[in-house]
Amino acid sequence: MPRGVVELKRIAAALVLLAAGFGVCSPLVAQDRFGFTGVLGWETVSGGASQVLDPGITGEFDVYYHFGHWRAGIGVNVVSYEVNTDNLPPVVAELADGISRVTLNLLVGYKFITTGSLRPYVEGRVGYIRLKPEWNYWLDIPDAPGENTQDRETGIQYALRGGLEIPFARKWSADVSAIWSAFNISEVEGNSAGLESFDSGSTLGFLIGTSFYP
Repeated sequence: MPRGVVELKRIAAALVLLAAGFGVCSPLVAQDRFGFTGVLGWETVSGGASQVLDPGITGEFDVYYHFGHWRAGIGVNVVSYEVNTDNLPPVVAELADGISRVTLNLLVGYKFITTGSLRPYVEGRVGYIRLKPEWNYWLDIPDAPGENTQDRETGIQYALRGGLEIPFARKWSADVSAIWSAFNISEVEGNSAGLESFDSGSTLGFLIGTSFYP
């Protein structure tokens, strides 16, 4: 048999095997899709930032793409913290309306079960963080001029999230999760009124909401 014919047969066989492989994998490809998650929750603070920040309310919206058991995407997280006023003079405590934190996250997650009635997952994330007082934290405090003239601080946050999706409709699932994070920011300097300095902290939060898969 001519050598060229043999090569053509080999190429044809390879193409058949490749087509068969795509046919076997097609159910997985069909599961690839976008997803959206919106959650609300509560978050507590530890570390250096806990001297200033009390627990607060958090909300988050994520957009991601599933491929098999994996998913990747972006999310925006917002937290409104109460300010710890226990050791502050009354004139300062009266001004302490809160401090907000906004984080833009890159998300990578793994869902252990994709079709069951309970679908546990784990997710890692890294984010750009911005911390901003909802009042003038450093300036215009009577008899206590601030040392820090900036109105916001920025930095990096790393987080690990574990959760459970519970389907209740064809495209909807309840989403319950816990999240731990650690962050570092440019130093928030205190002043003579008793405001503490801090440049890092860690958080623990609990979230509940819904996920939607178009």
